[in-house]
Amino acid sequence: MALLWRIPGNSVVLLAPIDSLTSDARGVSKGQQVGGVSFVEGKSVAALWTGTAESFVNLNPAGADSSGANDVSNGWQVGSADFNGVARAGYWRGTSESWTDLHSYLPGEYTSSQANGIAHLAGITYIIGTATTADRREAVLWVRDSAFSVSLNAPSVVGGVVTSGTVTFDIADVERRLVRMFDNSGYVLMNAYCSVPANQTTGTFTIWTYGVASSTVATISAYYSGATRTTNLTLTPATLDLLWLTPTAVVGGNPSMGNLRLVGKAPPPLGALVTLTTSDPAAANHASLTVISWGASLKQFPVSTFGVDMIRNVTISATYAGVTRTANLSVHPAMFASLNLASSTVTGGTPVTATVSMTGKTGPSGRAVLLSSNHQNIVVPGSMYVPPQKFSWNFTVLTQAVTSTTVGTITASQGATVRTATLTLTP
Repeated sequence: MALLWRIPGNSVVLLAPIDSLTSDARGVSKGQQVGGVSFVEGKSVAALWTGTAESFVNLNPAGADSSGANDVSNGWQVGSADFNGVARAGYWRGTSESWTDLHSYLPGEYTSSQANGIAHLAGITYIIGTATTADRREAVLWVRDSAFSVSLNAPSVVGGVVTSGTVTFDIADVERRLVRMFDNSGYVLMNAYCSVPANQTTGTFTIWTYGVASSTVATISAYYSGATRTTNLTLTPATLDLLWLTPTAVVGGNPSMGNLRLVGKAPPPLGALVTLTTSDPAAANHASLTVISWGASLKQFPVSTFGVDMIRNVTISATYAGVTRTANLSVHPAMFASLNLASSTVTGGTPVTATVSMTGKTGPSGRAVLLSSNHQNIVVPGSMYVPPQKFSWNFTVLTQAVTSTTVGTITASQGATVRTATLTLTP
């Protein structure tokens, strides 16, 4: 029966699977054990364990009459499998489907073979065994350099985004490996080497990409120890991702700022031409086109607004490469904001210019503001009219001569908003 001894501890584990007739363990390495198990009289199958009977894996290849595993190293198992009564050396990588026939690498004069031992040194696999001809049996050494591959995190990305890839060896090396990286495209940038750390099988590399005007395929190549592996990266044109406004609500006459963002980068040579439209040009307007410069992902454009008599909700739209994004802008009516005098002290009888200011531009109907004075020597109109699309408007304050310093208050109001200004008259 197959047994596993653990020293120190002097413990023993029975590896024989349930219902097996016979079993034997022949090799052990890094938590794996290999050997053979028979469930049928006279027929053995190659076996792999990881420390318990329940972990048993049947390695017998498809089509093989019987098999046996003789040694194990770093997750590789070696032995032989009988096909039509002929033993053929081979190795596994943990499953019956991973069986690789080593006998096929021998000259045709050898009729059978057996793999008995395996070792991994400096990234190279050494497998020892025997091979038999019609009249002799010879020692054999198979040598296999570490195989490697290159793969991408994503086979297709938008031009301008950063992606990555992986170089993978099937055997670790005690020293760091430097794999030469190169590509055939001006739209891709990589470091010259991908580093695979010592005692590791994988290394990652970064790929910086540039914007493209049409779908472009770049070939990524990895070169190591005389061998080259390639894979293809497809770059697709940038698409419009977002349109947003800052701020999203303004008083008519005050600006907002449109912001565009691409997924990826704008292509050469002219960049990305974005079409802009507004649902209500009388309330908010902007240029009909804007360009996101080559290699850029972001662009701002100004949005002008106009005075309105009531709240107007405007939809701003941006279209690029068949994709449209929208954002909403709320334009509010301007309200009375302040009352200011050109001078707060004048000689009685001298007129003074006063200014009524709004929070934005007045709407198409303009805005009426009520005026009053609390002193008979300070005369103002009963009201004034701020014309359409004006931020402010002036009116004249008439004064009369006084014999002593006189202080009066001018009041301007519109709705619930009341503002005052103090005017001092001197003799």
